[in-house]
Amino acid sequence: MQKKRRLVFQIDNLYICVKDKVSETFYQFGVLVGRHPVWFSVVPLIVCLGLGCGILAINENVDTEKLFTPQDSRIYSDRQRLRDNFPDSTSWNFDAFGLSEVPTMAVLLFRRGGKDKVNTNTFETADVDIDQQQYNIFEEKAMDVIRGVIKKIEAIQIKKGGKTYTVLDICARNQDQCVFNGKSITSPSFKERVDNGTVPYPNYRDENGPSDLSFNLAGVKASATGVLVAARVLKVRFFWRVDQKKIAKLWNIKFLELVSTLDKEGLPYDVTIAYSTSESLEHELLEGTSGDAIYFGLTILLMSSYSILVSTGGDVVSTRALLACGGVLAAFLGIMTSLGLLSLCGIEYVNFVGIMPYLVLGIGVDDMFLMMSAWGESFQYNVGTPERLGLTFSKAGVGITITSVTDFLAFLIGISSSFLAVKLFCLFTAFAVLAVYIVNCTLFGACLSLHGDRVFAGKHCLTCRPTQSRQYFRNQKANCCKVYCCGGSVPTKNFEDESICEKLPRYILPRLILNPIVKVIILMAFLSYLGAAVYGAIQLKPGMKYVDLVLRSSYYYKYSTWEQEYYGERLAIAIVVDKEINYGAEEGDRFREVLNEAQRDPLMNSKFLRCWLHQFSRSPFYPNTSEAAADKVQFTQGLLQYLKLMDKLSLNDVKFDATNTSVLASRCFVLTKNDVSIFKQADMMIRMRELADGVKEYTMFVFQPVFIMLEHTIAILPSTLQTIGTAVAVMFLVTAAMLPQLLMVSLVTLNIIFIITCVFGFMYFLDLTFSGISMIHILMSVGFSVDFSAHICAAYLMSDDTHREDRARYALVHASGPIFNGGMSSLVGVSMLMLSESYFFISFFKIMSMVIVAGAVNSVFFMPIVLSWIGPENPDQGSRRDSSCIPQLPPNVEILDREVEKSAQEEEQEEKKGPKEDASGSTGNAKGDAGSNSADAGRGKKNRVDVEEGEPEQHDDFQPESNDSAVETGLTSPRKQSSGSAPRS
Repeated sequence: MQKKRRLVFQIDNLYICVKDKVSETFYQFGVLVGRHPVWFSVVPLIVCLGLGCGILAINENVDTEKLFTPQDSRIYSDRQRLRDNFPDSTSWNFDAFGLSEVPTMAVLLFRRGGKDKVNTNTFETADVDIDQQQYNIFEEKAMDVIRGVIKKIEAIQIKKGGKTYTVLDICARNQDQCVFNGKSITSPSFKERVDNGTVPYPNYRDENGPSDLSFNLAGVKASATGVLVAARVLKVRFFWRVDQKKIAKLWNIKFLELVSTLDKEGLPYDVTIAYSTSESLEHELLEGTSGDAIYFGLTILLMSSYSILVSTGGDVVSTRALLACGGVLAAFLGIMTSLGLLSLCGIEYVNFVGIMPYLVLGIGVDDMFLMMSAWGESFQYNVGTPERLGLTFSKAGVGITITSVTDFLAFLIGISSSFLAVKLFCLFTAFAVLAVYIVNCTLFGACLSLHGDRVFAGKHCLTCRPTQSRQYFRNQKANCCKVYCCGGSVPTKNFEDESICEKLPRYILPRLILNPIVKVIILMAFLSYLGAAVYGAIQLKPGMKYVDLVLRSSYYYKYSTWEQEYYGERLAIAIVVDKEINYGAEEGDRFREVLNEAQRDPLMNSKFLRCWLHQFSRSPFYPNTSEAAADKVQFTQGLLQYLKLMDKLSLNDVKFDATNTSVLASRCFVLTKNDVSIFKQADMMIRMRELADGVKEYTMFVFQPVFIMLEHTIAILPSTLQTIGTAVAVMFLVTAAMLPQLLMVSLVTLNIIFIITCVFGFMYFLDLTFSGISMIHILMSVGFSVDFSAHICAAYLMSDDTHREDRARYALVHASGPIFNGGMSSLVGVSMLMLSESYFFISFFKIMSMVIVAGAVNSVFFMPIVLSWIGPENPDQGSRRDSSCIPQLPPNVEILDREVEKSAQEEEQEEKKGPKEDASGSTGNAKGDAGSNSADAGRGKKNRVDVEEGEPEQHDDFQPESNDSAVETGLTSPRKQSSGSAPRS
């Protein structure tokens, strides 16, 4: 049993050995900063401002295809195979089914009646009586309005390079006519046919050939015999040539300007419009983040106000209110440095990097609270400001290093993601975390040093002039305003400069959480919320709707909503054979089998098939016998005649060899049902690919331009799990290096898994999908979960108490305040995002709130309970201080004996007992004797202390209170303690 206890002690003491070696380094660095505060404040400020100017060179990437599609996706190779076999034909034989990418176009939706909704296009009666004039799009006056709008659009001209371009120069063409899909429906002849009841629905044929009216009309009312009676919504699409894409994009800008003006002014006869172009999504993504830039300024203001409020403790001398502003400034400079430096290096900026400042500000302010807490604990030592700052870094350096290193590595690992958007975000955020850490250690450390000089010189926080104590002003019969606004004295006790916000967690949480009944209640609540999180994680769906990425007030959001509500989404899937085969023999039969099997897919329209092979086989040009059909030359010659004379559109779907004697490649199309679910579409894509890959006789693949968006849906889960798994493993190693205690490392890792599970699960309840954006948020949760839990575990191991319960109480006393205030500062920082319209910011707010709440609750409520039950005990109380691993206090440092765990009542009772005899047998003076102490507390400057019931007496040296009730506070200094200073009890 004794060996086991000794082994536990050795493992526990290993952490102290490692920490104190690091603490010694931080102590020396802190002393260096304290002796040269001007240099450590001015130099970082100049460097950060200089690098921040690189923001002017920022280069933004808004290409949604490149940002949200995995870089190694199969879609890229399939698209290149399609282009190699079927070149662009938009200038002479346009076919919307045969495009290799989302077409360059402009779209208009016209609707009668502005308030009521209708069903999507079906053969059923709509939910309003569209026979009435105010709902029927075919009413004559409404048609006149629509024709007028189209006429204005067709009159748009673009001047570039001294040449004027009209729609005739850039429009996609078929049979030497511009393809304005849906325009023919607005013609007087079509309306006349509707009035006469001679328009079948949905399949319709006119002089331009067959068409499906359901692609253009919605809210349709048809007769029992399938004749079009009325409709409420009309879609008109203007397709542009691929080889005129640059001019077409300029035309689209003019189009948006014109149509947005018409929309604002309003059209007569209750005709409303929605509109979009092929570039609208990218433009509105940029607008969606830059439009909410004002919230960043408000966040800075809120975090500064909160930090000032939390730090407003003590009096006008000891208060750290203005010091807190320095912490916010340090975080802001780190953010600016990261943006400027990476922009100068040519790294592209992605729009939702805009959420990075909110995250990094929270991390920076968390570090600030840790450093200020360690500064408040340093009042038990009678040392100068440089040494006091060294003790502060010695205490807080390990904490802020763990925080920054884990966050930095978590985002650095995110750079390995296959999504470019995630790569860029993680790169900017990782360097911002690193920059904030450096600025906190230098500039904010210098601010602490200057703050200490002012405090121990007894100067007012605003005027920086010497002032008198509050007791002095009371003796002078001054009013309360003058007493509290002008009176102040040098702090003489630990945490005397802290506010109620910092003291309350220290006094309340240990008494509350470690109560046996409360322990059981917390454990049951934890298991309940963990069960709910597991259920939500199982139900969570991967995928992302691109319309959610734009502002709700955006014209594109309105258009997308109408598009899905009235038309849904039907995808034409190309089944491509890119190898020379004999279509008149068994190979052709195998091709037909694949097409038939594709039609039987649950998401496919089994009645639709557009295939040159089927049509050709029914034509008189098809060879009469099976032997003739099996002859490639006869088959190919008959096919060529058929396509030129009867089916010119299918010329796009067949590739002949140079001699026109063989078919080198071909494609046919199947059509999905009207379903807008990206999850079903992604599953369909996987099934179609498996079907094509299952053909062993020759190569085959399937293609649809929308597949490039669906790639995100199928790749996001494995990519995220791989990235998160790597991040958790690295966090385990980092924690083990800085916290080498097996149980503690296991608890920290378990806490990471709990928090990630919580984020996954409650995303389902908050109506969020699993996407590249939420992947960023989950990476963020890895770093935050380590931050919170590591503070509790480190404080637990620092305790010299014997029993688990006492050590858990010590951990709560020393770590709960910084964790609570750090979490609150982050919540305050993101609270303004509730007002945002942007999906980026709203989802960030929801997940960030979950991470902070779950991390703080797990670390402050759950982990101390677990530690109080199974945490390592300290078998040799007091022996830790005799270990050679523990560095000693600096020379001439007197420990001011003040027990930080005591309540306010206990401290008052201690003071009433008067001076006690110290360890050496002498009597301590509560107010200090300037002649009995040679330590200088203010870098050679005169300090002042209050004299009881009288005017302050000026001394050359400052001697704080001392008694023999010293207790171990966990703060060690990497200097050897002198024999003349009071020993640690």
